[in-house]
Amino acid sequence: MISNLPFAARIGGSGFEHFEIYKFSHIQELQRRERRLHPHRKPLDFSIGRPRETPSPAAIEEMRTSAAIGGNHFYADCGCMSFMEAASHYMDRVFDVSVEPEVELLPSMGSKNALTYAALAHLNPGDVLLTTVPGYPILPNFARYLGAEIFPLPLHEKNGYFPDLTAIPASVLCRAKMLHLNYPNNPTGACASLEFFREAVEFCRKNFLILLHDAAYAGLWDENCPPRSALQVPGAMDLTLELHSCSKAHAMTGWRIGWVCGQRKLVAAYRRIKENCDSGQFLPIQHGAAVALADDAHCRGAMGRMRRRMEAVESVLALKGFSFAKNHHPFYSYTRAPVRAGEVTFSSGEDFCAWLMEVHGIFTVPWDEVDRRIRFAMTIPLEPEELTMQLRDRLDQISFSF
Repeated sequence: MISNLPFAARIGGSGFEHFEIYKFSHIQELQRRERRLHPHRKPLDFSIGRPRETPSPAAIEEMRTSAAIGGNHFYADCGCMSFMEAASHYMDRVFDVSVEPEVELLPSMGSKNALTYAALAHLNPGDVLLTTVPGYPILPNFARYLGAEIFPLPLHEKNGYFPDLTAIPASVLCRAKMLHLNYPNNPTGACASLEFFREAVEFCRKNFLILLHDAAYAGLWDENCPPRSALQVPGAMDLTLELHSCSKAHAMTGWRIGWVCGQRKLVAAYRRIKENCDSGQFLPIQHGAAVALADDAHCRGAMGRMRRRMEAVESVLALKGFSFAKNHHPFYSYTRAPVRAGEVTFSSGEDFCAWLMEVHGIFTVPWDEVDRRIRFAMTIPLEPEELTMQLRDRLDQISFSF
């Protein structure tokens, strides 16, 4: 065996095995260990946030039919026109945003993939990425891989979980290349208004920035959380690349299908990276997703179920002292972690999450980047009455201090 193998410094060099791993991989490993230790205890899993439902029957049937056609097994390259047209019609119908297929819109293998391509297309060593924290770590991680710097924009409850763009120093702004936003937000659940997007677009215009908006949850909406796209703002198309996904709204997490849309040159740059990194998503998947995008009723049904679960969970936890923002998106409930449960003390949100998992079989996600918080995902496949009963049974005798 060769000693001192040349591993890249970006993953820790020769010590890569001890390098910080992807947040959700770490969480899943802890959960696998917990299931091995308690094989007979059924967990309450509010952690990763995967929809547990199936895509619409029409979408599944379209994929099955398409997979039987021999010509659909070749390279898809940068997408098929049927999916791009379906995504374009969706943007027009849901957000009243006009995008031209292939020129202003291209398929992606989900937002995770698209975020890595955006980093490769736009960030150089020494550039600054402005990104909200806490948040989905993929774009910041790849920015660091490429030698760019991260300037965190903390999301505080007092600001409604929106960044304070006025707090960015001029010395940082002069090197900044991109503003990265994500609304509806993971993990806080905050939903952006058009006024916020107008401020963000104007900020990017004034400071010559790309606005990269990860809209992975935008397809799940109702009267309390109306559909919002940064591209609804006049002038946003001049400087915005927006990422959409079928994973959450259409229960297609494993299908790995979504799209990017926005300013033509930004889409062209994404294409250039994509052409060198993948050969396109399987055509039957694109055909099935095109059918799914026409089915708003399926998404509205999922939104309603999550909202009912959220109301059940928050009503139980509120009686134990937990607090939640009003009018947040029901995909996630984000709350302060306690410092004590009975005689047990916690030094962080991660500490509290580990206790919840190990002692009570309740799986959540910690977020300690700004303050001690935890997140509950409402994709757990239980009815509100069952959720209420199980949470009460597991936490009824415990007194929390905050």
